Amino acid sequence: GVQTCALPISQEAQAALSCGLCRRPSARACEMASSGTYSTYTSAPVRPVKTETTPLRGKVRDSTGCCGDVCDMAAFEYRADVKDLELDGRHWRELFGGATGGGTKMGAYIICGPAAFVVFRLFLAMISTGIFCWTVVHSFKTTTQGYWALYYTNWTVTLSCAYFLLAAGLTTFAVCTNGQESRRTPVLVWLCWILYGMLVPTAQIAFLAYWLVVFDGTVYAVSVAATVGTLVITLLDMWINRQPYYYSFHAVFGVSINLLYLLFTVIYWAADGKDFFNNPYIYRALSWERPMSAGKLVMLILFVLCPCFNCLFWFLIWARRRVLVAAKTPSVLS
Repeated sequence: GVQTCALPISQEAQAALSCGLCRRPSARACEMASSGTYSTYTSAPVRPVKTETTPLRGKVRDSTGCCGDVCDMAAFEYRADVKDLELDGRHWRELFGGATGGGTKMGAYIICGPAAFVVFRLFLAMISTGIFCWTVVHSFKTTTQGYWALYYTNWTVTLSCAYFLLAAGLTTFAVCTNGQESRRTPVLVWLCWILYGMLVPTAQIAFLAYWLVVFDGTVYAVSVAATVGTLVITLLDMWINRQPYYYSFHAVFGVSINLLYLLFTVIYWAADGKDFFNNPYIYRALSWERPMSAGKLVMLILFVLCPCFNCLFWFLIWARRRVLVAAKTPSVLS
């Protein structure tokens, strides 16, 4: 016989624990409802595998592993973000201001229409290209062109120029042409999103590192443009655009580019590299032959902790979204 209970239980528990001949919950289901635990176990003679259903996609994931729930959750969130990005990529025209099929072109949604969005993106591309060219020309005027690629600020303006040119091109193409839903995310869209993930933390770190550590009291117009100007157009683009930003994709690339630059400074120092003034370092604060100094500590915090906190920040936002969806809270998911 099948026992029944009056306790509320989830559909997943009923489906997993009810009798095969009927859909009434069994005594085991009642016991689980009273204890608040909803776990299923494999019948194979191996270790029990605890599973849970995700609130957004209804998928089941293994919550055990060699690193515990933290590693499992990180891996699960990464796979979920990649799936979301793939779905976003199929509708990339809408994210860049256009429309999928014969629908109304989106533009920047509420901020501005499609035509204004194209003009806005082209304007930012012109500014970023101008800053990039200015830094290159300045290096030739000061005969330091052979050392131009050593500096983090120039890495930042290069990323900025590449991203804004590509974003302007994709926006113009999406708004000025019509197309159906893509089968997969185009390569150029993936590249634009990667550059976006790198640029957001890099522009902030370049601004803070220059004005807090590198600045020596002499104001150079090209340095103001490369740091302040790049940060302003990056934040302005973040405010206007409709592109996705996922912690386990974009923020990971932001962390990677900064760690790569730190590794580059170490390799350059180990290879006995010199700067334009024949100093054995690129930045004095990152002179690796010296013991830990206040400037080096600030630089390490900016290059390592800031990108990691950026990653953590977006992880918390995504976790909040999951909780709100699971609880079916009618508040705005942001």
